Amino acid sequence: ECTNAERQKWKDAFNYFIKKIMLQNDGKRVVIKSCTHSARIRMILEMFPDAKFVHIHRNPYEVFASTLHMRSHTDWENFFHLPEDNLEQARKEQTALMGERIFTRLIEDRKLIPKENFYELSYEDLIGNELEKLKEIYEQFGLPDWDAYEKSTQTYLDGIKGYKRNKLKINQRLMDKVYDRWKFVFDEFGYKKEYTR
Repeated sequence: ECTNAERQKWKDAFNYFIKKIMLQNDGKRVVIKSCTHSARIRMILEMFPDAKFVHIHRNPYEVFASTLHMRSHTDWENFFHLPEDNLEQARKEQTALMGERIFTRLIEDRKLIPKENFYELSYEDLIGNELEKLKEIYEQFGLPDWDAYEKSTQTYLDGIKGYKRNKLKINQRLMDKVYDRWKFVFDEFGYKKEYTR
Protein backbone atom coordinates (compact mmCIF):
# COMPACT_ATOMS: atom_id res chain seq x y z
CA GLU A 1 0.00 0.00 0.00
CA CYS A 2 3.04 2.30 0.21
CA THR A 3 4.12 4.62 -2.55
CA ASN A 4 7.56 4.21 -4.14
CA ALA A 5 8.69 7.36 -2.31
CA GLU A 6 7.55 5.90 1.04
CA ARG A 7 9.35 2.63 0.30
CA GLN A 8 12.53 4.50 -0.56
CA LYS A 9 12.29 6.53 2.64
CA TRP A 10 12.02 3.30 4.65
CA LYS A 11 14.97 1.76 2.76
CA ASP A 12 17.13 4.81 3.42
CA ALA A 13 16.28 4.76 7.14
CA PHE A 14 16.89 1.01 7.39
CA ASN A 15 20.21 1.29 5.57
CA TYR A 16 21.28 4.09 7.93
CA PHE A 17 20.26 1.95 10.91
CA ILE A 18 22.34 -1.01 9.64
CA LYS A 19 25.37 1.22 9.08
CA LYS A 20 25.14 2.58 12.63
CA ILE A 21 25.10 -0.95 14.04
CA MET A 22 28.05 -1.98 11.85
CA LEU A 23 30.01 1.09 12.95
CA GLN A 24 29.58 0.05 16.59
CA ASN A 25 30.65 -3.54 15.82
CA ASP A 26 33.77 -3.17 13.67
CA GLY A 27 31.86 -3.76 10.42
CA LYS A 28 30.59 -7.23 11.37
CA ARG A 29 27.52 -8.73 9.73
CA VAL A 30 24.34 -7.47 11.37
CA VAL A 31 21.69 -9.83 12.75
CA ILE A 32 18.20 -8.39 13.12
CA LYS A 33 15.35 -10.21 14.81
CA SER A 34 12.00 -8.67 13.99
CA CYS A 35 8.92 -10.55 12.84
CA THR A 36 7.72 -7.51 10.87
CA HIS A 37 10.68 -7.99 8.50
CA SER A 38 8.99 -11.21 7.40
CA ALA A 39 6.78 -8.95 5.30
CA ARG A 40 9.79 -7.05 3.89
CA ILE A 41 11.79 -9.87 2.32
CA ARG A 42 11.45 -8.41 -1.18
CA MET A 43 12.72 -4.98 -0.10
CA ILE A 44 15.54 -6.41 1.99
CA LEU A 45 16.70 -8.53 -0.96
CA GLU A 46 16.65 -5.44 -3.19
CA MET A 47 18.95 -3.72 -0.70
CA PHE A 48 21.07 -6.71 0.33
CA PRO A 49 20.92 -9.44 -2.35
CA ASP A 50 23.10 -11.80 -0.27
CA ALA A 51 21.08 -11.39 2.95
CA LYS A 52 20.61 -14.56 4.97
CA PHE A 53 17.20 -15.38 6.46
CA VAL A 54 16.26 -17.64 9.36
CA HIS A 55 12.55 -18.24 9.75
CA ILE A 56 11.29 -19.83 12.97
CA HIS A 57 7.62 -20.76 12.70
CA ARG A 58 5.42 -21.54 15.67
CA ASN A 59 1.91 -22.83 16.27
CA PRO A 60 -0.39 -20.03 15.04
CA TYR A 61 -2.52 -20.21 18.19
CA GLU A 62 0.59 -19.51 20.26
CA VAL A 63 1.74 -16.73 17.93
CA PHE A 64 -1.62 -15.00 18.24
CA ALA A 65 -1.88 -15.39 22.02
CA SER A 66 1.75 -14.32 22.52
CA THR A 67 1.20 -11.22 20.36
CA LEU A 68 -1.90 -10.29 22.36
CA HIS A 69 0.08 -10.75 25.59
CA MET A 70 2.94 -8.56 24.34
CA ARG A 71 0.57 -5.88 23.08
CA SER A 72 -1.25 -5.79 26.42
CA HIS A 73 2.03 -4.45 27.83
CA THR A 74 3.34 -2.35 24.95
CA ASP A 75 0.21 -0.72 23.50
CA TRP A 76 0.02 1.76 26.35
CA GLU A 77 3.52 3.00 25.57
CA ASN A 78 2.57 3.68 21.96
CA PHE A 79 -0.86 5.32 22.10
CA PHE A 80 -1.24 8.90 20.86
CA HIS A 81 -4.65 9.18 22.53
CA LEU A 82 -6.85 7.15 24.84
CA PRO A 83 -8.20 4.05 23.12
CA GLU A 84 -11.84 3.35 22.49
CA ASP A 85 -13.84 1.31 24.98
CA ASN A 86 -13.56 -1.90 22.94
CA LEU A 87 -9.75 -2.01 23.12
CA GLU A 88 -9.56 -5.79 23.69
CA GLN A 89 -11.67 -6.55 20.62
CA ALA A 90 -9.82 -3.99 18.50
CA ARG A 91 -6.48 -5.50 19.55
CA LYS A 92 -7.62 -8.97 18.49
CA GLU A 93 -8.87 -7.71 15.14
CA GLN A 94 -5.68 -5.72 14.48
CA THR A 95 -3.54 -8.73 15.41
CA ALA A 96 -5.52 -11.00 13.07
CA LEU A 97 -5.25 -8.52 10.20
CA MET A 98 -1.54 -7.82 10.73
CA GLY A 99 -0.84 -11.55 10.90
CA GLU A 100 -2.73 -12.15 7.64
CA ARG A 101 -0.63 -9.50 5.90
CA ILE A 102 2.71 -10.61 7.31
CA PHE A 103 2.14 -14.32 6.70
CA THR A 104 0.85 -13.71 3.17
CA ARG A 105 3.96 -11.73 2.26
CA LEU A 106 6.27 -14.23 3.96
CA ILE A 107 4.77 -17.25 2.21
CA GLU A 108 4.93 -15.55 -1.19
CA ASP A 109 8.30 -13.84 -0.87
CA ARG A 110 10.40 -16.50 0.86
CA LYS A 111 10.52 -18.21 -2.56
CA LEU A 112 12.66 -15.28 -3.75
CA ILE A 113 15.45 -16.12 -1.29
CA PRO A 114 18.26 -18.27 -2.72
CA LYS A 115 18.08 -21.72 -1.11
CA GLU A 116 21.56 -21.43 0.41
CA ASN A 117 20.51 -18.18 2.17
CA PHE A 118 17.34 -19.49 3.81
CA TYR A 119 16.97 -21.69 6.89
CA GLU A 120 13.56 -22.58 8.29
CA LEU A 121 12.67 -24.50 11.43
CA SER A 122 9.86 -24.80 13.93
CA TYR A 123 10.01 -23.27 17.39
CA GLU A 124 9.40 -26.75 18.81
CA ASP A 125 12.48 -28.12 17.01
CA LEU A 126 14.63 -25.24 18.26
CA ILE A 127 13.77 -25.50 21.97
CA GLY A 128 16.15 -27.92 23.65
CA ASN A 129 18.30 -28.18 20.51
CA GLU A 130 19.60 -24.60 20.32
CA LEU A 131 23.30 -25.38 19.82
CA GLU A 132 22.63 -28.09 17.25
CA LYS A 133 20.31 -25.83 15.22
CA LEU A 134 22.64 -22.83 15.44
CA LYS A 135 25.51 -24.96 14.20
CA GLU A 136 23.38 -26.07 11.24
CA ILE A 137 22.64 -22.40 10.45
CA TYR A 138 26.34 -21.52 10.67
CA GLU A 139 27.26 -24.38 8.36
CA GLN A 140 24.54 -23.66 5.81
CA PHE A 141 25.42 -19.96 5.64
CA GLY A 142 29.19 -20.57 5.69
CA LEU A 143 29.65 -18.32 8.71
CA PRO A 144 33.06 -18.27 10.44
CA ASP A 145 34.16 -18.80 14.05
CA TRP A 146 31.60 -21.42 15.14
CA ASP A 147 33.90 -22.70 17.91
CA ALA A 148 34.10 -19.30 19.61
CA TYR A 149 30.40 -18.70 19.14
CA GLU A 150 29.51 -22.15 20.48
CA LYS A 151 31.30 -21.43 23.77
CA SER A 152 29.64 -18.05 24.34
CA THR A 153 26.23 -19.48 23.40
CA GLN A 154 26.64 -22.41 25.77
CA THR A 155 27.50 -19.96 28.57
CA TYR A 156 24.36 -17.98 27.77
CA LEU A 157 22.18 -21.12 27.65
CA ASP A 158 23.60 -22.30 30.99
CA GLY A 159 22.63 -18.91 32.44
CA ILE A 160 18.97 -19.26 31.48
CA LYS A 161 18.44 -22.87 32.54
CA GLY A 162 15.09 -23.24 34.23
CA TYR A 163 13.49 -20.41 32.22
CA LYS A 164 9.76 -20.95 31.91
CA ARG A 165 7.73 -19.62 28.99
CA ASN A 166 4.65 -17.50 29.65
CA LYS A 167 1.48 -19.50 30.09
CA LEU A 168 -0.67 -18.20 27.28
CA LYS A 169 -4.41 -17.79 27.49
CA ILE A 170 -5.85 -19.75 24.58
CA ASN A 171 -9.54 -20.57 24.89
CA GLN A 172 -11.80 -22.18 22.28
CA ARG A 173 -13.28 -18.88 21.14
CA LEU A 174 -9.82 -17.46 20.46
CA MET A 175 -8.79 -20.67 18.70
CA ASP A 176 -11.84 -20.48 16.42
CA LYS A 177 -10.98 -16.89 15.48
CA VAL A 178 -7.33 -17.70 14.80
CA TYR A 179 -8.12 -20.78 12.73
CA ASP A 180 -10.76 -18.91 10.74
CA ARG A 181 -8.40 -16.03 9.88
CA TRP A 182 -5.06 -17.89 9.64
CA LYS A 183 -6.07 -21.31 8.25
CA PHE A 184 -3.61 -20.82 5.37
CA VAL A 185 -0.78 -20.58 7.92
CA PHE A 186 -1.80 -23.86 9.56
CA ASP A 187 -1.83 -25.48 6.13
CA GLU A 188 1.48 -23.99 4.98
CA PHE A 189 3.48 -25.07 8.04
CA GLY A 190 1.63 -28.29 8.89
CA TYR A 191 -0.09 -27.32 12.13
CA LYS A 192 -3.28 -29.08 13.15
CA LYS A 193 -6.56 -27.39 14.02
CA GLU A 194 -6.64 -29.30 17.30
CA TYR A 195 -4.39 -27.76 19.93
CA THR A 196 -2.75 -29.58 22.82
CA ARG A 197 -0.54 -27.72 25.24
